[in-house]
Amino acid sequence: MKVFAYIFIVISVGLLSNCKKEVISPDQPKITDPFSFYPNKDAIWVIKSYQVSPVSGVRYDYWDTLYFGNDTTMESRTLFHGAKYWAESDPLSMKKYSQILGKSMTTSSDGYLFYNKYRHGWFRQNEENQTIYTPRINSNENIVYEDLRADFGLEVGDTAWFLHVNARIVLGYDSILFGDKYLKVLNYGSPDYPNVILGHVTQALDYYARTLYIGNGYGGPSGNFEWKKLIHQSDTLIHYY
Repeated sequence: MKVFAYIFIVISVGLLSNCKKEVISPDQPKITDPFSFYPNKDAIWVIKSYQVSPVSGVRYDYWDTLYFGNDTTMESRTLFHGAKYWAESDPLSMKKYSQILGKSMTTSSDGYLFYNKYRHGWFRQNEENQTIYTPRINSNENIVYEDLRADFGLEVGDTAWFLHVNARIVLGYDSILFGDKYLKVLNYGSPDYPNVILGHVTQALDYYARTLYIGNGYGGPSGNFEWKKLIHQSDTLIHYY
């Protein structure tokens, strides 16, 4: 079994439109029960990005649409939060992952047009613990491990290692009203500046791969990101970078 692609957390600082944002108490976040990172399998994401060739000056625009595929069962081990070694993980067990597929359209200022479909990756969520994991293969052992990619169960003051290469601390929570569902927003900062919000991670919005690039055989979001849109039924939430 090989896992070719992962879904990575994107640390996002930007504006949200077509939605209502409410500041809420860290110990009483206003969210819809049960907690879920995605409304359901009808949800899709559209990501707009671009690149400009430094040689020709030609601009390439990318529109990537992410959507659910079939669920997949894999035998994997969970790499514990903050672990540095493969041995720091639990025993192998069967886990159910949701698959994310993608399709893209590329246009350019000189008339280029290209369509592509690809497999974006998998994720597993634990609604009770408000965590999300993504699998990856250890080719030496031929074993699938999974990494913690989000933890909305952290309390204010906790260290959020998954957010950044450097340590970040949880400063509090906000919520965003999306249709009839509240999405939870985790605000984080640096231990050196505990009163300054450096960014946030938004439930159901901040997931896509930055390691998949058009032209490497897989396609996927690339370049400089302009906006990301979450669509569910008649509700739309846009995140501008």
